[in-house]
Amino acid sequence: MIDEKFECVAVIFRLAGNWEYSSEIDIERYHTDYHKEVEEVFARFSNHEAVEYAKEIKIGYDKVFKFAIHIEKKDGKFIFIKDIYSLFGSGWNEKTTAKFLELFNKFYVDTKYEDFFNAHIKLFEQSTQKFIDKEYGKIDFEWFRKYIAPSNLWCIYSPSSGNYGATINDKIVYCCVMGSGGAMVHEYCHSFANPLADKWYNENSEFKKWCDDSLNIRPLAKLK
Repeated sequence: MIDEKFECVAVIFRLAGNWEYSSEIDIERYHTDYHKEVEEVFARFSNHEAVEYAKEIKIGYDKVFKFAIHIEKKDGKFIFIKDIYSLFGSGWNEKTTAKFLELFNKFYVDTKYEDFFNAHIKLFEQSTQKFIDKEYGKIDFEWFRKYIAPSNLWCIYSPSSGNYGATINDKIVYCCVMGSGGAMVHEYCHSFANPLADKWYNENSEFKKWCDDSLNIRPLAKLK
């Protein structure tokens, strides 16, 4: 359940200074020897082209995760899945996705990330099994059947960053969780609730006002 491509993408955005992928979010119970090792091993790549481009495009939060689930590894190189239309409109476009994928592959090779990831397989297996025993194995996936086939609910467990929800082409619903993994159902539900909230926000002026008034930041529409 720990995904190599997302872990590598998370390192890039950690080096780019995104607080949600940095040590600032690694509160005491998450900041482990593994996180310290990530910082030590990859610090010298803080000026890598992929990191500089990540700073330039200003992508963050679930949008980073969304990129990772739209790529796959083939013959040692990452390529886009067959159809990536669901990636666009979330901060990514054809130009930025193509450029970042090129630089992501370069970062993967230059840092020898595959070796680093494989060196931690035992740790990842232990973390994943703990997550399955305490959280994943207790979820009633049949509850979701009225909305989606349970087999189309996919989960990534991450020691680096979470929690996020995303959907591929209105078919595969992903969640990414860290720590105890207790946010799993919450993140799955984002894929169902967010389109409804977007519709209400754009069509219901009263709901829009409630949302805008509840946040001491720019209106939600401007954050997309």
